[in-house]
Amino acid sequence: MFFGLYEHSIDEKNRLMVPRKMRDEAGVKLFIMKGYDGALSIYKANAFEKLVAETESLPFNMRNSRDYVRAMLASACEIDVDRQGRIQIPTTLMNKYNITRDVVIIGVGDHFEVWSKQAYEEYEKRVNDSFESIAENLPTKN
Repeated sequence: MFFGLYEHSIDEKNRLMVPRKMRDEAGVKLFIMKGYDGALSIYKANAFEKLVAETESLPFNMRNSRDYVRAMLASACEIDVDRQGRIQIPTTLMNKYNITRDVVIIGVGDHFEVWSKQAYEEYEKRVNDSFESIAENLPTKN
């Protein structure tokens, strides 16, 4: 499981040091793709395979299903963790999702996310201001 928040910088070759705790959990083969709210999502191989398997149950004859699957899988790239514990974020994803030099890495259970620091700070403020209200309105298990 991925959790925690880490601030890092991306170097001039778009390499990002993966925090040790996340690196130990992730392994050497990862998948990076469009995430939510402006973040990039990074999955270890088995979690990515599970995510893709879940999309196979979506009815492809429904526009929302097609749009979701296409956008998600078109943005996905396989990446490796190098010997120094770094990943290289594809330039196309950096540009498309406004990932800047200073980033925040957060663990969110089965994957971790990379945010531009500015975007994450804006998101965090918005969510923290209404955290209790959000929690009260979450669906519950029966």
